[in-house]
Amino acid sequence: GVLLRDFTETGKFIQGVLQAAAEDGYSILLYDCAGSSETELKYVSALCQHNVDGVIWNPVNEQSIEYKRHFDKAGIVRRVGYVMVFFGDFENARLCLRRNVL
Repeated sequence: GVLLRDFTETGKFIQGVLQAAAEDGYSILLYDCAGSSETELKYVSALCQHNVDGVIWNPVNEQSIEYKRHFDKAGIVRRVGYVMVFFGDFENARLCLRRNVL
């Protein structure tokens, strides 16, 4: 699954993800949080319910990183190995590293 903070800056990225997934026989669940933490939590839950194989995630804000516990509880990372990728600006990367969630 792909969980984005906002679609406006990610067009080429999405094209690349969709192409690479199709080449490897995967389909993608793609969610736009539109900058909303509430929407983001709803989509985190949806990805867990769909039992996805991995997550590419651009957190809405620093507090959103706490939602990773839902993926952990669903066993997504443990089940198939390291498949959670955070991306975004350097601030988001720094937050993820500081919280040891990468």
